Amino acid sequence: PDFFALFLFKQLSPQRPDLLRHLIMREPNLLTSGQQFGFFFSHLREEMGDVLAQRILCQDLTSIVPPGPRSSLRCRAPATIWPKLCQQGTEEEIKQWIYERKVEILGQATGADSAGRILASSTVAAIPAPQLQQRCAMLRALLPTEQLGQVLEAAAELLQMDAASLQGSFDTIQEHLGSDEAFKALRENSRLLTLHTELIHFFQVLNEKFADRELRQLYDKAASEWVKWPSFVGRADEEIHAWQGRLVALFRQGRCQERVRNFGAGAYGAAALAQSSGLIPEIPPLID
Repeated sequence: PDFFALFLFKQLSPQRPDLLRHLIMREPNLLTSGQQFGFFFSHLREEMGDVLAQRILCQDLTSIVPPGPRSSLRCRAPATIWPKLCQQGTEEEIKQWIYERKVEILGQATGADSAGRILASSTVAAIPAPQLQQRCAMLRALLPTEQLGQVLEAAAELLQMDAASLQGSFDTIQEHLGSDEAFKALRENSRLLTLHTELIHFFQVLNEKFADRELRQLYDKAASEWVKWPSFVGRADEEIHAWQGRLVALFRQGRCQERVRNFGAGAYGAAALAQSSGLIPEIPPLID
């Protein structure tokens, strides 16, 4: 038998605006700008990644741009100019527009107005914006300072290191010297963040003579030499071994002085107490 079906439905979420339809109705000539349109989107995705590119394109997409001379293209708001740019702009103008968006994103990530000067380095400018954001977030965690922009302006090479390498440099120092010293050392010598492999080798050499427990004692027993340790990271093994020899001498001297203080023959020293009580205290060994 013949029959028919009736389907009823209810929309649960609010209707989303059809941004593409609005765009085409507003800028129908976009349909004829295939080559420039393709160049714009491919370069934007390359520099910004899909998520940032979509956010930039959709921001105020339905705003109306009044007609104006071609020379005024770069004077308008970023999100309302790109359709005109695809139709009337040259490839150099498109690249410049995308670069300006990249400067804005880096400025937000660093909280500073020095983003343009930081991106002046060609090696940094070649890094996509999502990676710059990720690395800035990592640097802000490892370098607790409000002046991250100034740090990067003086050492833009920090942005050339991926987040895993930056974290690895911190973890290596933390493993051997503790968290407090790791933060302190990086705050005073941010270049250490770019020397992950060199840090691993440096501490391997030091561990030939010092256990990590003894490395932390060097602040007291060999402070005059130990404060120089960041400057020896990345140097030749011969230089590190020569400096390490000075550390060993100072460490032994400090241990001897400690033995004299703790086990001296004064009236109330450990030797006198041992003589009167018959108990011999445990004497810590010198470094091997």
